[in-house]
Amino acid sequence: MKKFTIATLGVIAALGGLAPTAFADTQSVEPSASTLQKLSKETGGTLSQVTSVSQLSDVQPTDWAFTALQSLVERYGCIAGYPNGTYRGSRALSRYEFAAGLNACLDKINELISTGLADKVGKADLATLQKLQTEFAAELTALKGRVDALESKVETLEAQQFSTVTKLNAEVITFLTAANNANGFSNNVTLSTRVRLNFDTSFTGKDNLNVRLAAQNVALNSAPSPDEIRLLPSSSTGNTFILDNLIYNFPLTDKLTVYVGTSITDVTYIGVDSVTPLGSYATGAISNFANSNPSLYPFTTGSGAAGGSLSYKFSDNFVGTAGYIAEAGASASPSVGVTGGGRMIFANLNAYFGKLNLGLFYANTFSPAFGVDTLAGSLKSKVPSPNVTGNTGAIQARYDFSDKFQLAGWFGYTNASSSAFTGNAQIINYAVQFVFPDLFKEGNLAAITFGQQPTVVSSGAGVSADGATGFHIEGSYRFQLGKNISITPGIIYLTRPNQDPANSGVVVGVLRTSFVF
Repeated sequence: MKKFTIATLGVIAALGGLAPTAFADTQSVEPSASTLQKLSKETGGTLSQVTSVSQLSDVQPTDWAFTALQSLVERYGCIAGYPNGTYRGSRALSRYEFAAGLNACLDKINELISTGLADKVGKADLATLQKLQTEFAAELTALKGRVDALESKVETLEAQQFSTVTKLNAEVITFLTAANNANGFSNNVTLSTRVRLNFDTSFTGKDNLNVRLAAQNVALNSAPSPDEIRLLPSSSTGNTFILDNLIYNFPLTDKLTVYVGTSITDVTYIGVDSVTPLGSYATGAISNFANSNPSLYPFTTGSGAAGGSLSYKFSDNFVGTAGYIAEAGASASPSVGVTGGGRMIFANLNAYFGKLNLGLFYANTFSPAFGVDTLAGSLKSKVPSPNVTGNTGAIQARYDFSDKFQLAGWFGYTNASSSAFTGNAQIINYAVQFVFPDLFKEGNLAAITFGQQPTVVSSGAGVSADGATGFHIEGSYRFQLGKNISITPGIIYLTRPNQDPANSGVVVGVLRTSFVF
C-alpha cells in the first residue's frame, strides 16, 4: 500500500517555491517506497497511520476540498501522520501539500481498481476524485516533478555511496636454514626475515591500487648455483624498506581489466594465473622454484621494471592476458626508459574447467645484460651473455581430485640467442606437485615437489650444454597454528647441484614461520 505522510508534505513544502511546471497529463505521482521512507527519516519523527483528516489539527477544514478529501481518507485510509495529530510546520497545508494527500488517495483507489476490487469504489468517490484532480492539476504535476527529482538524487547517492578505503595487509616471514657442507655450499645456520606491507586502495569499489613496501635480509647461499636453493625471488635489501610493488588495476568494461604499474616483480600481479596451489611465499612452497613455473619469469624484473597488461574475460572458462614490461621502465633517463632497454612482451591464456585449471604462456624477451634469468636453475641456463633474445613457452596445470588432494605440474621451454655466440641455447624445466590440504588437521598443508630446474639441454657454439641432469626434490608440511600464524618445516634435496656431474647431492633444511594479517 502506498501512503503519503504529513511529515513528507512538510519536506516537499520545504524544498521551496518551485513554480508548477506544465505537463500534458495530471496522472497521479508514483514515488517509490524507498524514496518516501528516506524522506520520512529526514523529518526525524516516528510515523504511524491516522485514519481521519480531522485529526490533523493544523489543517483548517474550511473548504469543500478538505471535506471531500477527509471523506476519502476515512473510507480508504490513505494518509498517515504523527501520533499526536499535529502537523509539524506551524502553518496550514499549502496547495502543494494538499495535492500530496490527494495523490495518496489516487494511488490507493488505483490500487483497488487494478486488483479487481473496483466494486469497492463508489461512483460518487470517483466523481469527487476527478473534480479534485482537475482543480489541483498544476500542483499534482509540480509534485510529480519534485518527487522525480528527489528519486534521481537518491539513486545517484546510492550509486556513489562507496567511499575511498585503504586496507593494510601485512606479512612477516622468518627463515631458519642450514645446508650440509658439500660442493661449496655454506653449512652455517642462518636466520633471515622478510616483511611486506600491502596498502590496497579502491576509489570506486571495482578498482584497486596496490602499494607494497618490503624489507628483507634473506641472502643467497654461497653455492655453485645459488638460485637453485633460492627461497624468495627478491634479493636482500639490508632490512631497508623499498617500494616493492606499485600496481593499479581497473575495469575498462565488464570483461576487460587494465593493469599498469611500476616495480612489477611478478606477472601474476598483472593478470596471469600460475594455477599452482603453492604460489604463496608465506604459506605455500618453501623454495622459489617450487612456488610456480620459472618460465613465467624469463626476465629480470624488480624495482626498476614498469609496464602493464590487458586482461579479457572471454567467459567463465577462459581469461586471456597480454602485456609489456620494460626492464628499466621506471627510469627517467631518455637513453633507457620504457623502450630503450630490456623488455618482455607476453601473452597468457588461463582455462578453468571445474576441477581442472590450465595455463598457457608465451613471452618474447630481450635483455642487454641479464640473459634469460628466471631466478632458478643452473648458471648456464641464465645465458649470461650480452644482448640475449629469448622465446619462452610454458604450460601449467592443476587438477583438484578432492578437497584433500591436488595434483599440479608444469613444463617450460626457452630458445635463447645472443650476439655473443652463434646458434641457440635450448633450456627446459618441469615439475610435478602432490598437495594435501587439511592433512591431519584443518588448515594444515603437506606438499611434495619433484622436478628439474632450468637446464641447458643443447646449445650452439660458444655456450655448452649442462653436463648432467639434476633433480629438485622438496617436501614440506605447514602447521597452521591460528588464523594468522603458521610454521612450515621442509627439506630441499638437489641431486646434482648446478647440473654438474662432479657435484654430489646437497640437502637444505628450512623452518619458515609466517605471520599474515
